[in-house]
Amino acid sequence: MKKDTKRVFFGFEVFSNWLQTPDEKKVISENNRHITLLFLGENKILDIEFFLNNIPLLDLKTAPVGFFDEILFLPKNHPRLIAYKANFMDKEKRIQKFQKNIFDFFKNKNFEIKQNKDNFLPHITVCRNEFNIDEWKKSFEPFAFYVKSFNLFESLGNSEYKNLWKKEFIKPFEEIPHTADIAFEIKGETFLDLLHSAFIALSFKENKFLKYYKELKNVISIDDVIINLNELVTKAEIDGIHMPFKAISFHSDIKREDNILSWEMIVDV
Repeated sequence: MKKDTKRVFFGFEVFSNWLQTPDEKKVISENNRHITLLFLGENKILDIEFFLNNIPLLDLKTAPVGFFDEILFLPKNHPRLIAYKANFMDKEKRIQKFQKNIFDFFKNKNFEIKQNKDNFLPHITVCRNEFNIDEWKKSFEPFAFYVKSFNLFESLGNSEYKNLWKKEFIKPFEEIPHTADIAFEIKGETFLDLLHSAFIALSFKENKFLKYYKELKNVISIDDVIINLNELVTKAEIDGIHMPFKAISFHSDIKREDNILSWEMIVDV
Protein backbone atom coordinates (compact mmCIF):
# COMPACT_ATOMS: atom_id res chain seq x y z
CA MET A 1 0.00 0.00 0.00
CA LYS A 2 1.31 3.46 -0.89
CA LYS A 3 2.08 5.86 1.95
CA ASP A 4 -0.60 8.38 1.01
CA THR A 5 -3.36 5.79 0.54
CA LYS A 6 -5.61 3.98 2.99
CA ARG A 7 -8.17 1.19 2.75
CA VAL A 8 -11.34 3.05 3.69
CA PHE A 9 -15.10 2.66 3.87
CA PHE A 10 -18.17 4.49 5.13
CA GLY A 11 -20.36 2.92 7.77
CA PHE A 12 -22.50 3.31 10.86
CA GLU A 13 -21.10 3.00 14.36
CA VAL A 14 -23.77 1.42 16.55
CA PHE A 15 -24.51 1.04 20.24
CA SER A 16 -25.90 -2.22 21.61
CA ASN A 17 -25.85 -4.59 24.54
CA TRP A 18 -24.01 -7.30 22.64
CA LEU A 19 -24.93 -10.94 23.04
CA GLN A 20 -22.56 -13.38 24.66
CA THR A 21 -20.88 -15.20 21.77
CA PRO A 22 -19.38 -18.69 21.52
CA ASP A 23 -15.67 -18.91 22.28
CA GLU A 24 -14.07 -18.67 18.83
CA LYS A 25 -10.64 -17.46 17.71
CA LYS A 26 -11.85 -14.84 15.22
CA VAL A 27 -14.68 -13.11 17.10
CA ILE A 28 -14.58 -9.41 16.21
CA SER A 29 -14.23 -7.16 19.24
CA GLU A 30 -17.25 -5.04 20.13
CA ASN A 31 -15.45 -1.75 19.50
CA ASN A 32 -14.68 -2.86 15.92
CA ARG A 33 -18.25 -3.79 14.96
CA HIS A 34 -20.03 -1.58 12.44
CA ILE A 35 -22.54 -1.55 9.58
CA THR A 36 -20.71 -1.03 6.29
CA LEU A 37 -22.44 1.31 3.83
CA LEU A 38 -19.83 1.79 1.10
CA PHE A 39 -16.42 0.19 0.71
CA LEU A 40 -14.06 2.41 -1.29
CA GLY A 41 -10.97 0.25 -0.96
CA GLU A 42 -7.49 1.71 -1.31
CA ASN A 43 -7.62 5.42 -2.08
CA LYS A 44 -5.71 8.60 -1.50
CA ILE A 45 -7.17 9.89 1.73
CA LEU A 46 -6.86 13.52 0.58
CA ASP A 47 -9.08 12.72 -2.41
CA ILE A 48 -11.82 11.50 -0.09
CA GLU A 49 -11.40 14.28 2.48
CA PHE A 50 -11.85 16.82 -0.32
CA PHE A 51 -15.48 15.69 -0.75
CA LEU A 52 -16.49 15.21 2.90
CA ASN A 53 -18.14 18.63 3.20
CA ASN A 54 -20.46 17.80 0.30
CA ILE A 55 -21.16 14.14 0.96
CA PRO A 56 -24.86 13.19 1.18
CA LEU A 57 -26.04 12.85 4.76
CA LEU A 58 -28.91 10.88 6.22
CA ASP A 59 -31.87 13.27 6.60
CA LEU A 60 -32.44 12.40 10.25
CA LYS A 61 -31.50 14.42 13.31
CA THR A 62 -32.13 11.75 15.92
CA ALA A 63 -30.34 8.45 15.55
CA PRO A 64 -32.03 5.56 13.74
CA VAL A 65 -33.03 2.72 16.05
CA GLY A 66 -33.59 -0.93 15.28
CA PHE A 67 -32.69 -4.46 16.19
CA PHE A 68 -30.72 -7.42 14.90
CA ASP A 69 -33.37 -9.88 13.80
CA GLU A 70 -31.39 -12.74 12.24
CA ILE A 71 -28.00 -14.42 12.35
CA LEU A 72 -26.40 -14.93 8.94
CA PHE A 73 -23.70 -17.34 7.76
CA LEU A 74 -22.16 -15.92 4.60
CA PRO A 75 -21.81 -16.86 1.84
CA LYS A 76 -24.56 -19.45 2.21
CA ASN A 77 -22.84 -22.34 0.41
CA HIS A 78 -19.46 -22.09 2.15
CA PRO A 79 -19.77 -19.66 5.08
CA ARG A 80 -16.65 -17.70 5.98
CA LEU A 81 -18.23 -15.16 8.30
CA ILE A 82 -21.05 -14.71 10.77
CA ALA A 83 -23.17 -11.57 10.82
CA TYR A 84 -26.19 -10.10 12.58
CA LYS A 85 -28.75 -8.66 10.13
CA ALA A 86 -29.96 -5.17 11.05
CA ASN A 87 -33.65 -4.26 10.94
CA PHE A 88 -34.18 -0.48 10.86
CA MET A 89 -37.95 -0.77 11.29
CA ASP A 90 -39.74 2.24 9.73
CA LYS A 91 -36.43 3.79 8.59
CA GLU A 92 -35.45 0.82 6.40
CA LYS A 93 -36.26 2.52 3.08
CA ARG A 94 -34.52 5.74 4.08
CA ILE A 95 -31.37 3.84 5.03
CA GLN A 96 -31.45 1.99 1.71
CA LYS A 97 -31.87 5.28 -0.18
CA PHE A 98 -29.07 6.88 1.82
CA GLN A 99 -26.70 4.05 0.93
CA LYS A 100 -27.53 4.44 -2.76
CA ASN A 101 -26.97 8.21 -2.54
CA ILE A 102 -23.48 7.69 -1.12
CA PHE A 103 -22.73 5.09 -3.80
CA ASP A 104 -23.86 7.41 -6.60
CA PHE A 105 -22.01 10.39 -5.13
CA PHE A 106 -18.62 8.67 -5.21
CA LYS A 107 -19.34 6.87 -8.47
CA ASN A 108 -20.01 10.25 -10.08
CA LYS A 109 -16.70 11.51 -8.66
CA ASN A 110 -14.96 8.73 -10.63
CA PHE A 111 -14.07 6.57 -7.65
CA GLU A 112 -13.73 2.91 -8.54
CA ILE A 113 -16.41 1.06 -6.58
CA LYS A 114 -16.53 -2.71 -6.79
CA GLN A 115 -19.63 -3.43 -4.72
CA ASN A 116 -23.10 -3.51 -6.28
CA LYS A 117 -25.32 -0.73 -4.95
CA ASP A 118 -28.43 -2.90 -5.35
CA ASN A 119 -27.12 -5.66 -3.06
CA PHE A 120 -26.91 -3.68 0.17
CA LEU A 121 -27.67 -5.89 3.17
CA PRO A 122 -27.30 -3.97 6.44
CA HIS A 123 -25.46 -6.22 8.88
CA ILE A 124 -22.64 -6.39 11.39
CA THR A 125 -19.94 -9.01 11.01
CA VAL A 126 -19.12 -10.65 14.36
CA CYS A 127 -16.87 -13.61 13.48
CA ARG A 128 -14.66 -14.80 10.62
CA ASN A 129 -13.15 -18.05 9.35
CA GLU A 130 -13.72 -21.29 11.29
CA PHE A 131 -16.69 -21.44 13.66
CA ASN A 132 -19.33 -23.78 15.06
CA ILE A 133 -22.57 -22.89 13.28
CA ASP A 134 -24.81 -24.80 15.70
CA GLU A 135 -23.32 -23.04 18.72
CA TRP A 136 -23.81 -19.65 17.09
CA LYS A 137 -27.43 -20.44 16.23
CA LYS A 138 -28.07 -21.37 19.86
CA SER A 139 -26.45 -18.16 21.08
CA PHE A 140 -28.64 -15.82 19.02
CA GLU A 141 -31.81 -13.99 19.90
CA PRO A 142 -33.01 -10.67 18.46
CA PHE A 143 -31.55 -7.68 20.30
CA ALA A 144 -31.74 -3.90 20.03
CA PHE A 145 -29.35 -1.22 18.81
CA TYR A 146 -29.19 2.40 17.78
CA VAL A 147 -26.86 4.21 15.39
CA LYS A 148 -24.33 6.48 17.06
CA SER A 149 -22.72 8.08 14.01
CA PHE A 150 -22.00 8.01 10.29
CA ASN A 151 -18.27 7.35 9.91
CA LEU A 152 -15.37 7.13 7.53
CA PHE A 153 -13.29 4.18 8.73
CA GLU A 154 -9.84 2.95 7.85
CA SER A 155 -9.36 -0.81 7.65
CA LEU A 156 -6.15 -1.69 9.50
CA GLY A 157 -6.29 -5.43 8.86
CA ASN A 158 -7.13 -8.34 11.18
CA SER A 159 -10.69 -6.99 11.64
CA GLU A 160 -9.47 -3.79 13.26
CA TYR A 161 -10.67 -0.36 12.19
CA LYS A 162 -9.85 3.27 12.89
CA ASN A 163 -12.29 6.16 12.74
CA LEU A 164 -11.09 8.96 10.43
CA TRP A 165 -14.20 11.18 10.38
CA LYS A 166 -17.75 11.07 11.69
CA LYS A 167 -21.09 12.83 11.92
CA GLU A 168 -22.89 12.07 15.16
CA PHE A 169 -26.64 11.74 15.62
CA ILE A 170 -28.68 12.94 18.57
CA LYS A 171 -29.18 10.01 20.94
CA PRO A 172 -32.70 8.56 20.59
CA PHE A 173 -32.89 7.81 24.30
CA GLU A 174 -30.87 7.99 27.47
CA GLU A 175 -31.59 6.43 30.83
CA ILE A 176 -31.87 9.04 33.57
CA PRO A 177 -32.02 8.72 37.38
CA HIS A 178 -35.47 8.38 38.92
CA THR A 179 -36.55 7.41 42.42
CA ALA A 180 -37.78 3.79 42.61
CA ASP A 181 -38.64 3.59 38.88
CA ILE A 182 -36.83 3.48 35.53
CA ALA A 183 -36.80 6.64 33.45
CA PHE A 184 -35.58 7.58 29.99
CA GLU A 185 -35.32 10.80 28.09
CA ILE A 186 -36.76 9.88 24.69
CA LYS A 187 -36.13 12.00 21.61
CA GLY A 188 -37.46 12.08 18.07
CA GLU A 189 -38.69 14.29 15.27
CA THR A 190 -42.23 12.85 15.34
CA PHE A 191 -44.47 10.99 17.77
CA LEU A 192 -43.80 7.84 15.75
CA ASP A 193 -40.08 8.38 16.36
CA LEU A 194 -40.79 8.68 20.08
CA LEU A 195 -42.74 5.42 20.01
CA HIS A 196 -39.98 3.52 18.22
CA SER A 197 -37.20 5.01 20.34
CA ALA A 198 -39.12 4.19 23.52
CA PHE A 199 -39.82 0.66 22.30
CA ILE A 200 -36.13 0.08 21.60
CA ALA A 201 -35.15 1.64 24.95
CA LEU A 202 -37.44 -0.86 26.71
CA SER A 203 -36.08 -3.68 24.55
CA PHE A 204 -32.61 -2.92 25.90
CA LYS A 205 -34.07 -4.04 29.24
CA GLU A 206 -35.69 -7.20 27.83
CA ASN A 207 -34.80 -8.64 24.41
CA LYS A 208 -38.01 -10.65 24.23
CA PHE A 209 -40.02 -7.43 24.04
CA LEU A 210 -38.86 -7.15 20.41
CA LYS A 211 -41.29 -9.94 19.58
CA TYR A 212 -44.04 -7.30 19.48
CA TYR A 213 -42.48 -4.75 17.12
CA LYS A 214 -45.00 -5.48 14.35
CA GLU A 215 -47.75 -4.34 16.71
CA LEU A 216 -46.40 -0.81 16.96
CA LYS A 217 -49.08 1.56 15.69
CA ASN A 218 -49.20 4.78 13.71
CA VAL A 219 -49.44 7.31 16.54
CA ILE A 220 -50.27 11.02 16.47
CA SER A 221 -49.96 12.01 20.14
CA ILE A 222 -47.94 11.17 23.22
CA ASP A 223 -51.01 9.53 24.77
CA ASP A 224 -51.14 7.22 21.73
CA VAL A 225 -47.48 6.37 22.33
CA ILE A 226 -48.04 5.48 25.98
CA ILE A 227 -51.20 3.47 25.28
CA ASN A 228 -49.49 1.43 22.55
CA LEU A 229 -46.46 0.68 24.74
CA ASN A 230 -48.66 -0.39 27.63
CA GLU A 231 -50.67 -2.66 25.32
CA LEU A 232 -47.44 -4.42 24.34
CA VAL A 233 -46.22 -4.73 27.93
CA THR A 234 -49.56 -6.31 28.87
CA LYS A 235 -49.38 -8.73 25.93
CA ALA A 236 -45.88 -9.77 26.93
CA GLU A 237 -47.02 -10.50 30.49
CA ILE A 238 -50.02 -12.48 29.22
CA ASP A 239 -47.66 -14.49 27.01
CA GLY A 240 -45.64 -15.44 30.07
CA ILE A 241 -42.65 -13.15 29.55
CA HIS A 242 -41.39 -11.94 32.90
CA MET A 243 -40.92 -8.27 32.12
CA PRO A 244 -38.58 -6.16 34.29
CA PHE A 245 -41.16 -3.35 34.25
CA LYS A 246 -44.94 -3.18 34.71
CA ALA A 247 -46.22 -0.15 32.81
CA ILE A 248 -45.44 3.21 31.28
CA SER A 249 -46.62 6.11 33.40
CA PHE A 250 -49.06 8.61 31.88
CA HIS A 251 -46.54 11.37 32.31
CA SER A 252 -46.83 13.20 29.03
CA ASP A 253 -44.97 16.49 29.23
CA ILE A 254 -43.40 17.13 25.83
CA LYS A 255 -40.66 19.61 25.07
CA ARG A 256 -39.77 20.81 21.60
CA GLU A 257 -36.44 22.38 20.70
CA ASP A 258 -34.97 22.77 17.20
CA ASN A 259 -37.80 20.58 15.86
CA ILE A 260 -36.82 17.74 18.21
CA LEU A 261 -39.43 16.32 20.57
CA SER A 262 -38.26 15.29 24.02
CA TRP A 263 -40.28 13.16 26.45
CA GLU A 264 -39.39 11.90 29.91
CA MET A 265 -40.67 8.31 29.92
CA ILE A 266 -41.21 6.99 33.44
CA VAL A 267 -41.48 3.22 33.69
CA ASP A 268 -43.11 1.56 36.69
CA VAL A 269 -41.14 -1.43 37.96
